[in-house]
Amino acid sequence: ERWREAGRPAGAVSFDTPYGAIVLNSSGRFLEVAETEAVATTLPQSALLGLILGTLPSGQASTAPDRAPLLAALFPPQDGVYWSADGF
Repeated sequence: ERWREAGRPAGAVSFDTPYGAIVLNSSGRFLEVAETEAVATTLPQSALLGLILGTLPSGQASTAPDRAPLLAALFPPQDGVYWSADGF
């Protein structure tokens, strides 16, 4: 919904996860999540977690300007959330 409300910005960004690399791709009509091969521009899992929890601003997650609109749409500024019982 965030992506649609932001005008469906095109782009792709990949993240490492414990299960392999994934790519968030919005180059078509839909936002897709798919497996991919990790490359030099793949962001670490810690970046994905920081974006989700609001502890990493989307503008600091990547220096690639083509990723900025997609990251800003999917992970808008929010107050960070952290619960110490989660253990990370």
